[in-house]
Amino acid sequence: VFEWPLDSSSWRFANRNASVSGTGHVPGGVFADLRSNGVLDEDPLRRYNDVAYRWVSEDDWTYTTTFKVNSSSKSFNKNYIIFDGIDTFSDIYLNKKLIGSTNNMFVRYTFSIEEFLKYQEEENVLEVIIKSPIRMANYFFNDYSNKIPPFCVPKEYNGECHVNYLRKMQSSFGWDWGPAFPSVGIWKSVQIVMFQDILLEDIKTQTIAANTSHWLLKTDLYIKCFESIPNAKFKLALNTEKNIISIEQKCCNDICVENEMHTEIELYVPTTDIDTWWPNGYGKQPLYNLSIEFETKNDVQSKTISIGFRTAELIQEPIDKNDPTLGI
Repeated sequence: VFEWPLDSSSWRFANRNASVSGTGHVPGGVFADLRSNGVLDEDPLRRYNDVAYRWVSEDDWTYTTTFKVNSSSKSFNKNYIIFDGIDTFSDIYLNKKLIGSTNNMFVRYTFSIEEFLKYQEEENVLEVIIKSPIRMANYFFNDYSNKIPPFCVPKEYNGECHVNYLRKMQSSFGWDWGPAFPSVGIWKSVQIVMFQDILLEDIKTQTIAANTSHWLLKTDLYIKCFESIPNAKFKLALNTEKNIISIEQKCCNDICVENEMHTEIELYVPTTDIDTWWPNGYGKQPLYNLSIEFETKNDVQSKTISIGFRTAELIQEPIDKNDPTLGI
């Protein structure tokens, strides 16, 4: 697998009619970029600049970058671009071809780009056209026959209406504790990923105190796939600093459905090998490296994450049995 981050401070941004432009940051946002380029000459948080700078959120903004791909990359079967977070409504173009759209600030978007890539010395142009969140909120409000309250924030907020129609940070349209800055930008990382058979997308772990002698470490692997891979195998290894506990086995009996596969791994960890994680002020916060290696006939992928071991207990006993008004 080949991973190519596109995070940098060398993106370009411009509004809809290109009357405002500058150098942009990814990850980042348009308000910060306008400020660093001197377009916003005052701190947006000063006095009533939330109102004075509202024009920013009423416009569309295009973020653009360029990159070159070596011809040796043609050996990979699959080429994808991954956006970990775009705020919020956007159309994405690679070399003037639409590769996908987004409508949710909080989810990752993955798009196939192999048919649009240029190789060798040809330059690839990536454009992300982000639409005005204010305009999109009004569009959905007017488009839905079933009107959903609240219709707007209190007028004292100097905010904007209908954010509840958007999968977006709700406070950006105004809240009782802060001003309204309906945000726009590529607020999380962007990368190109090239691979042969599968892509190990996500790892989720759960630590369970199974008994007094062992922890149960449950690991879920989320994999992008294109067909069943009967001869694959994985290795999971936990470095506790006292020991390396590992498991290796063949997979995957799981079926590749809609280009997604999920598999679970269980590993028992002796309690004597680890120290538990405590909240600040109550103890230490030790973290341990968990490595996952996934091997197919044509590809080897690996990821390493840091995990901790902790338990949480809900205690519902009264503070004072003789005075229930004190609560639990």
